[in-house]
Amino acid sequence: MKKEVILIFGMILFLAGSITAVDFTITGVSAPSDIYQGDSPTLTAQVSASSGNLCDMECVWQVNKGPDYSGYVSGNSKAPSTVLKKGENEIFPFRVNAEGDGKTNFVISVACTRIPNYINCWPGQSSGSYSSSFNFSYSGDSICTILREKCADYQNYTGTDDCRCDYSEKECRPDSIRTADNYGCATFCGNSIFESEFENCSGCPADAGKCDGVNCFFKEECRGGFCVHQKCWSEPYIKGDRFCDNSLNENCKNSFDDCKCEIYERCGSLGTCETYCGNMVCEKSERGICLADCKWCGDTFCSENENCISCSDDCRQCETEEETTQAIEQIKNIQENVESSLGKAEEEIEKTNKEIESTKSQINRTQEEISRTQEEINKTQSEIAKAMEQLREAEQKRLDMIFYAIMSIIIVVIIYVLIKLANIVK
Repeated sequence: MKKEVILIFGMILFLAGSITAVDFTITGVSAPSDIYQGDSPTLTAQVSASSGNLCDMECVWQVNKGPDYSGYVSGNSKAPSTVLKKGENEIFPFRVNAEGDGKTNFVISVACTRIPNYINCWPGQSSGSYSSSFNFSYSGDSICTILREKCADYQNYTGTDDCRCDYSEKECRPDSIRTADNYGCATFCGNSIFESEFENCSGCPADAGKCDGVNCFFKEECRGGFCVHQKCWSEPYIKGDRFCDNSLNENCKNSFDDCKCEIYERCGSLGTCETYCGNMVCEKSERGICLADCKWCGDTFCSENENCISCSDDCRQCETEEETTQAIEQIKNIQENVESSLGKAEEEIEKTNKEIESTKSQINRTQEEISRTQEEINKTQSEIAKAMEQLREAEQKRLDMIFYAIMSIIIVVIIYVLIKLANIVK
């Protein structure tokens, strides 16, 4: 009877050790953050031994998507397994590969083996698993992960459209001296934005405008803001170009070589050419007051246009019939010359008026041509921009096709190798 009681008691201890010594749970799996496609982040799981266990357990673990972990377990220098006593918690570290597009599902499996002591613990094993997942960033998720991606494949970054540049102002130039932004995009010569620290009229006339002296058609082309006789300039007129642009405030005072006065004129204080007493030309305003230029009846001098009939004060009265006849003839000749001069002057005026009208017509035609040329330029610039965009898109499509072709070849090679291996195994 005593032996039977001992046997039954031993069996109870054996069953108790077999059942409770391998009891554990997996909880508290950590969630990683800031993970990018291809990373292998380290996660942790808490394995808790039941407080009712009679046996110590030695546990190992593995994960279905990840490399082996060779670190040390918290509280235990033994790796990669650990020993748990009853009611004890241990932290199990493991790594998971971030595979796929944006989400990885994984399973951590734990197997614990009872450490027998032949008193109340006998050999035995128990296992359990825990399923979870985490999200991560990846190439093509429409989010620019600036620590991993740039606008193009540059150094250690992945080239995707997630960090695409604004082509109207910036291009993909991560190594630009203009300091690229976080996307790898930088401004460039030709984006219609003038950056004085990088651009000037000689190095980038497209943005800075053309330098003085360069050929032009419109003032908008010029850095100085003026297009003077098809030359860029920083002032509305150019000194020494042989053009006197009076309408643009160029005059004999500020531009003497271009706006020289006539021989009988001099430059006044306001920059206008003026006649003066003593220039040997008798203007209307000088008649009767400028003896140096004008001769008039009563100036005590009998000039060549005066005689005893037209001005007896200066030339005395006619004394003979012959003098009277000669004086009358002279007056007739003077009148004829005046009438002839007036006729020629009227012809010149009419001719000048016709030339003015012809010039106006030519100016109008030129302005129309300029307007049409500007429209063509605007249209051409628009077509160039459109063509550049199409070229970029075509280049991207070509690169995509090459990528998919290479991937297809790799897949075919892998399938071929697997088939060969399967045949070898058979």
